[in-house]
Amino acid sequence: MSRLYLRPLGFVYGPAAKTAQAEGFALPIAGGPVAFTLAEVIEGEPGSSKRRMVAANDLSQTKDRELYEAIGRVTAPREGIAGIPASRLCSGRPVLMGIVNVTPDSFSDGGLFDQKEPAVNHAAELIQAGAEIIDIGGESTRPGSETVPGEDELSRVVPVLEDLRGVQAVISVDTRKAAVARAAAEQGATIFNDVSALTYDPESLQTAVDTGMDLVLMHAQGEPKTMQKNPTYADVVLESTTTWQSVSPRSRRPASQRSGSLPIRESASARTSITIWSFWRIFRFFTGSACRFWSARRGSASSKA
Repeated sequence: MSRLYLRPLGFVYGPAAKTAQAEGFALPIAGGPVAFTLAEVIEGEPGSSKRRMVAANDLSQTKDRELYEAIGRVTAPREGIAGIPASRLCSGRPVLMGIVNVTPDSFSDGGLFDQKEPAVNHAAELIQAGAEIIDIGGESTRPGSETVPGEDELSRVVPVLEDLRGVQAVISVDTRKAAVARAAAEQGATIFNDVSALTYDPESLQTAVDTGMDLVLMHAQGEPKTMQKNPTYADVVLESTTTWQSVSPRSRRPASQRSGSLPIRESASARTSITIWSFWRIFRFFTGSACRFWSARRGSASSKA
């Protein structure tokens, strides 16, 4: 069965977005302060797709049921995530995520915060600087990195998480391992940030369901040790889309107990200049998945994209 994708383009913001919507020239993105005036409609599969540009006012009048549903996913208001209300997410102000790598070998800050006290102090500094989410990681997944045993990862992150209980920020854990995610949830973490998109550990999906943690899903070909070696795509945007979509529906619980799904772009996941450029394109493209997107840079606070 041929897939249909919708990629919003021609963005307008703030008062201009409201005016464009009122005059029928634009449609809202996620019910928020940004609107789009144009969209690329893509039909087919990676390496074999047909593309056409459609004005927003024509999209709003479509009789195509599948396209109509895709438009609904793009335009519908979003729920809050991990305790952050929808009104804050759609306020027009960036939501900052501060990254704390409790590791000796991360590519940006390896060794700076690999002990409990400096890690906790760094988290406090990031919160003071405006971070509303703190992401704690105990395993570097930079290109070429080695897998860290689960026991070692737990010994790195759990003491930090214990000391961060009660801080005025959402706590996220950056891990590929279900046991680490469960331990983090017990310490108050509400986001499960998995670079493997729940594929590394067969227990990760059930862990997300059981804990109710919201999800950050990333994409890479292969393991962190080898992912930078000749990544090959027929269409990196569509293939990444398909990967995330194959996981997200399976990770959804009943509406009253739903884990969100937050695909994220991170520099360690993009291995060549072409791939990096293509991943930036995904931000606009993936709005149609009804998920929010975040841009995170290790070692610093960075903004929601």
